[in-house]
Amino acid sequence: MSKKMMAYIESQPDVWHSALKALSGQVRKAALSMNRGQLPRRVVLLGSGSSYHAACAVRDLIQPRTDVEFFAQVPTRLLLPDAPKPGVVYWAVSQSGKSTSTQTAVEALCARGAEVWTVTSDPASPLGQCGAGHIEIPCGEESVGPKTKGMTTTILTLWALALAVADREALDRECETLLPAFDAARENLALSRTWAENCRELLSGANCLTIVAEGPALPLAREGALKLLETLYVPASAWEFEEYLHGVNNIIGPGQMHLFLLRSGPNRERMERLIAYCRARGAVCLTIDCGADRPGVTDTRLALRCTGAPQTLAYEALLPFQVLSAVVSAAKGIECDKPRYPDFYAALNTKTDAGK
Repeated sequence: MSKKMMAYIESQPDVWHSALKALSGQVRKAALSMNRGQLPRRVVLLGSGSSYHAACAVRDLIQPRTDVEFFAQVPTRLLLPDAPKPGVVYWAVSQSGKSTSTQTAVEALCARGAEVWTVTSDPASPLGQCGAGHIEIPCGEESVGPKTKGMTTTILTLWALALAVADREALDRECETLLPAFDAARENLALSRTWAENCRELLSGANCLTIVAEGPALPLAREGALKLLETLYVPASAWEFEEYLHGVNNIIGPGQMHLFLLRSGPNRERMERLIAYCRARGAVCLTIDCGADRPGVTDTRLALRCTGAPQTLAYEALLPFQVLSAVVSAAKGIECDKPRYPDFYAALNTKTDAGK
């Protein structure tokens, strides 16, 4: 079970290395063509599900370093302009290129004369054929529902493209900062596999999961919650640390399962105190630590080898969620390589090829 998904997960270090080489020229060329070669005033990233999480992760990384305004939005909440607004560029993101909601938004934007670039893994997909230009996500084929290598490579693609637009001179230098995380990924995958095996029985019995994170880890925690929900078939949600403290904390109690995504920073000690508080009141607490002094595994805690840089966090923190999804779904007898409801896309018309 989940053999195909696990193979995609384990292929990621090689995929990232090859993708980084492929992206440099592609994103530079695209950036020179956008907004008639001028720096955009605003970039709106459109996507659903994992694509939206990737857009949020990249927005949080790039916004502090540029005057270009980056916004992430789901297509169904997009406020369509009456006419093109000067300096505004849209990036429509869909790994498969078959999202009907994104396709609808792109068609409406193009009809109004807006500048839209599509970002997919398949240039021949319906979405890939739309807009002013196309940027390929170089992740290769991924024929399972819960996306892993496609998700992380989407983040890599959008990050490189955002840098090429907002800070072109820094692109090559910044790409080099990712290599230590890529090189540590195999060790982190092995640690994640050991940890997942340690706590698989515990997670197999969970009827809901609450994930807590902060800063640039939050979009990744939301993607982690989506992966666990997609594969374990139980409710999973992710909360920003401070938001959790103001109301969500009322769920603390026996039988509640929490997963904390820790990193270095001013909130680390407070999050450690929250973990202790939850445990003292009977909640089950698991921890993924991206700020530990050394990597290691216990029954409830996974410490990864991390660089501490926010731009590498996606290639570190997402791995345990992906591995947990594959290992625990197999322990529950769930075949996550296949859709639970094969007729769902056609019934809800969410993919352009759903009826085929």
